[in-house]
Amino acid sequence: MAHIDDYQERVLQWMMTCFGEEITADQIERNHRFLEESLELVQSTGCSKSEAHQLVEYVFNRPIGDPPQEVGGVMVTLAALCIAAKLSMAECGETELARVWTCVEKIRAKQASKPRYSPLPEGDGLTIADYEEAFADHKRLVRELDVILNGEEGAAKQASLCDIVSQVRDIKGLWKPASTAPMDGTEIYMRQLQPMRYKLYKPNSQEFKRGIKGRWQSMTDYGGWENCSDTNLTEWCTDEEGNKMIVEAMDRG
Repeated sequence: MAHIDDYQERVLQWMMTCFGEEITADQIERNHRFLEESLELVQSTGCSKSEAHQLVEYVFNRPIGDPPQEVGGVMVTLAALCIAAKLSMAECGETELARVWTCVEKIRAKQASKPRYSPLPEGDGLTIADYEEAFADHKRLVRELDVILNGEEGAAKQASLCDIVSQVRDIKGLWKPASTAPMDGTEIYMRQLQPMRYKLYKPNSQEFKRGIKGRWQSMTDYGGWENCSDTNLTEWCTDEEGNKMIVEAMDRG
């Protein structure tokens, strides 16, 4: 596919002339501009806004792909779209590359006026300070989520949002409804919501005199309480939250 390598090299020459090395190598910027052009293409061939939003939700709820394989998929599906739309992929590419060479200064001016942190190609009335404040808030919230999930010691200095989303997906997918559990002798782990309390010993009891403050108790099927081991107790929530989770679990079956 030497002709494709040649075309990519000629696009590189135009990029370096128009923008320079820094913007040419900015992968975030290139992601935004590729997505913009892709959306404009499918809009021009009949794709609706609703369909685009549905596909965004679908894609971003799936595992992250491998860039080389995804580039291949883009090329194959773009060629297939051109076939359906009766367009020449190569001819359209050459025509556009020739056009952008004629308006380098105009494209530079548009790039210079674009907000630094925004994916949008044009200004939206916000200042750089606004975007920097939003970015700082984003980092703070990601950090708070990381601490909630992993604790202060286990949290990264500054995790990425993708890392946090991946952890949440793993946690969400780990536990399945009890109704779907195998009933063929397979050994599995199960967890259940159990009313608990920490019952204090009386000050004149032998346990209290030995320095034992109290013991964990679980509610029995008859509404009473019995002592239980605390070796497997790792998490807790309020009675109100526990009742809410029980209702939600019953609704899921």
